[in-house]
Amino acid sequence: SLYFQERSFPSHNMSRNENLAYEFIYTLNQHYSEQRSVGWYADQAGLSPCYFSQIVHQYTGNTPTEWIKNTIIANAKKLLTQPQASIKEVAAELNFHDQVTFSKYFKKCTGMSPSQYRKSIIDVI
Repeated sequence: SLYFQERSFPSHNMSRNENLAYEFIYTLNQHYSEQRSVGWYADQAGLSPCYFSQIVHQYTGNTPTEWIKNTIIANAKKLLTQPQASIKEVAAELNFHDQVTFSKYFKKCTGMSPSQYRKSIIDVI
C-alpha cells in the first residue's frame, strides 16, 4: 500500500536516518496536495534535497519524487472513482493550477487521461 499508517512503521528501534525516511512518508500523506517539491520535504527534515533523497531511497526503495508522484496518482485515482466529482474538481482538490495541468500530469504518470481512467473503472464495475 502507498499509505503508511503510523502503526505500520517498523517496530524495532530505528536509526535517525531510517526515522527521517518514515517521517517523510508520514508528512507526505499529510501534505501531498499542497506540496509536491522534494525540496520542501527536505527542508522539513533539515537536510539538503540530495542527501534527503539518498536517505529516503535507501530506507524505502523509492526516491522522494517517486513517493510524491505515486501518492498524488493514488489519491487522484481514488477521487476519480467518485462519479459526482468532475475532473476539474479533482484537479482543484489535489491543488493543481487547472484541469489541463492535472490531466497532463496524470497522463504522463499513468499513460491515460483522467477521463480514460474513469471510463476504464466504470467499465469494470
